Order: sequence, then structure tokens, then C-alpha cells
Amino acid sequence: MEVFKPLFLTKSDLCQSYANYKPHFDLLLTRLLEYLQSILSLENSLTYKARVKSFQSYYKKIQKFKIKSVGKEMPLLTDILGIRIMCTFISNLEEVKNILSKNFELYDVENKGDHSNYKSFGYESIHFVVNVPDSFKVGLLIPDGIVFEIQLRTVLQDAWAEIEHDLVYKSETTALDVPMKRKLAAINASLTLADIVFQEINDYQKNLKIELDT
Repeated sequence: MEVFKPLFLTKSDLCQSYANYKPHFDLLLTRLLEYLQSILSLENSLTYKARVKSFQSYYKKIQKFKIKSVGKEMPLLTDILGIRIMCTFISNLEEVKNILSKNFELYDVENKGDHSNYKSFGYESIHFVVNVPDSFKVGLLIPDGIVFEIQLRTVLQDAWAEIEHDLVYKSETTALDVPMKRKLAAINASLTLADIVFQEINDYQKNLKIELDT
């Protein structure tokens, strides 16, 4: 009896497959970004960052999580296509979240940092795993089951995430000692407080305007 042995793509095969899809991923991401910008018309301006994951980052991640490709199809990740949305105020986060839920099929919503206790300050962001509507794929070569990721955070949360990513996540040196960790936590605590104060000032100005109009 012949035993079936799955065929796994080699790194060079994966690289070639990824290269074939890459121009189509770029066009798809452009369509998604333009649509997001058209539906997210808030009173306060939003900032966007969009990227298609590089092959090296893609390959590193599937190696890290030991994801295998069976047959000729390359394995998919939820964040091959990524869009980040930065808001001015904390209140904008819920507004954007509501708009996204009305216009997309959301597979998963995760509030990063929700499990932190009051003594710790770390990465904060809302991550959405979003289905790509078929209408966006017209004329493109796109693998079945493709999704994309939206990261939603305030401008200050994004600033912290970028710096923490370079200093901690990407660092190849030894782990930080306790005093340095405390200093980093203090910086993030200050940014969190700033977000809260900016929101309070914004709310105050809105309420004052209503009273003056009345």
C-alpha cells in the first residue's frame, strides 16, 4: 500500500509564489486603503500606514510558527496585507470600530493590552482580522481565503509601539534589566495619561461650544 506523502514547498518555491502574487497584493491593498479613506470621514483627521509584508518577514513568521504549505499553495498569514489607522483622540477608536463593523466582515477583534493590570503599561492597539470582499479582487490573482489586518490606535499609542518595537521586539541583545523596564513603563504611562488629558480637553471644548451656541 502506497503511503501518501504531502509535498511541501521549498523556500525558493515559496519565494517564487510570493513574487507572483506581490503585484496583485499591492493593487488589492491600494483598493482597500482607498475604500477605508472614503468611509472613515470623521471630524478629526486620521493617519494611515499600509504595507504588504516583505517575503523575508513572511518567511520568518511561517518558520517561527512552523506553518507548512501542502501542495502548490503558499500558506497564508492574517497580516500579509496590513493597514494601520491612527486617531487623534481615544473617542475616535470606538467611532472607527463601529464604522468598520458596518462595512466589513470582521473575523476577529482583539484589544491588545486589555489584559494588562494597573501596574503595567505595554503595547496597546485594536487588531481586526478582516475578510476581503470579492468585489476588491476583480481582475487580480489572489489566493483563496485571503484576509487582511487593520491595526487601530491613537497617535501616541502608535509612537510608543514603533519605539518599543525597535528597542525591545527587534533587539538582538540581552533582555533589559528591571530599572530600564521601569523607565520604559513610566514613559508609556505618561503617554497614556497624555491621551486621557487630550480627550478631556477635547470633550471640554465640545461642551463649551454647545453651551455658547445655546
